[in-house]
Amino acid sequence: RAEKDLLLQGVITTNKIKKNTVFGKCPDDFDATKTETKCPPHDPNCGCHGPIMTKGMVAWAAGMAGGPDFFINTFHQPVDWWDHQHTVWGIIRSNDHASFAVLDTLYKLPVTKQGGLWMLDDKVEFPLR
Repeated sequence: RAEKDLLLQGVITTNKIKKNTVFGKCPDDFDATKTETKCPPHDPNCGCHGPIMTKGMVAWAAGMAGGPDFFINTFHQPVDWWDHQHTVWGIIRSNDHASFAVLDTLYKLPVTKQGGLWMLDDKVEFPLR
C-alpha cells in the first residue's frame, strides 16, 4: 500500500522471525477518559499501544500486535488522528536521507486504487538479514 506522503505499508513474510504477541504499552501520559477511540472486541485497549506517530516511525498495522503487516509513517507532522493505536517498533531517523530517498522512490512506482486505498501494482521484495 502506498498512500503518498502518509504511509507505506507492507507484509513481512518469513518463518525466520517469531511473531510478536505483545502490544505496545500505554504512554505514561495516556488518559483513557480523554480518548474517543472505539476499540474492537479483540483489542479493548486499542487506544494506548504507543506514541503519537511522527515521520519515520515504523509500526504494526491493522490492529495486530506483531505483524505481519507493518507500515512506515511518512506524514510531515505528528499523526494525532491515529491516537495511540499502533505499536511502534522502529524508526527512520530524520537525518537518514538515504532511507527517505528509498521511500520517495517507492512512492513513484505505479499504483492502482483498490477499495479506496492506493496499492502498488507490483510487489516490492527485499531480504531481511
